[in-house]
Parts: sequence; structure tokens; C-alpha cells
Amino acid sequence: MEKYIKILKLLIFTCTLFIGINLCQLYPEAYSPEEGQKIEAFIDKNEDLLSSEEKDNLSEIINKLNKYVVLSQEEREYIRECELNVIRKKLGDAQFEEYKKLIEKRASGSEFQQPERFRLYELEKMLR
Repeated sequence: MEKYIKILKLLIFTCTLFIGINLCQLYPEAYSPEEGQKIEAFIDKNEDLLSSEEKDNLSEIINKLNKYVVLSQEEREYIRECELNVIRKKLGDAQFEEYKKLIEKRASGSEFQQPERFRLYELEKMLR
């Protein structure tokens, strides 16, 4: 009986380890310092377009990532919102809406014509 308990414990440990490794491969940068470095680069590149409040909030998120803390959905949405605000400021409202529609059309998998590809390329070039 004791032998079976040891085998069962070993089996549970192996399964837990296997699942943990696979989850890390699925979401490798969801809460890592590498993701924090990407946000730092974003702040440095767009420093003049971000408010001091946004910079402070993003710095707090970077600190969490450096400690391998999993970000909440709200924090991930905040990062995305900051990115969209920067894009809107760079392009202006009209071009931002056009950019957003082109991105959505490309993501939907519907037919993406050559003029639309070229226009999206032009808008992305403006963002660099």
C-alpha cells in the first residue's frame, strides 16, 4: 500500500510539473521582466506623448513585472489603452479611425486589397 502511495505522489508531481512547464510555454512573457523592458522602451520612445500619470502607472506595472507578478486584466487593458492613445496622438483622430478599421479588416481575414495594404503601410510608417 505504501508503495502505491509513493507512486501516486510521484505521478501527481510529474503531472503538475508537466502542466506548469506547458503553461509557461504558452504564456512566457505574460509576467516577466522582458515584458517590462518592452514597456520601458515604449515609455522612452513616446515620452513626450505620455502624461506624467500614465508614466507613473506604467512604471508601477513595470515594477510588478520585474517581480514576476501576474498582471490583472485591468492592467493589461491600461497598457493597451496607453498604446492606443499614443497612436491617436501621432496620427490624429481621422487617420486613427482609418488605421483602426484597416487593422480590424486585416485581423478579420476578409479580403484585403492592395490599396488598403499600401495605406496601412503608410500609416504604420508614420507611427515609427
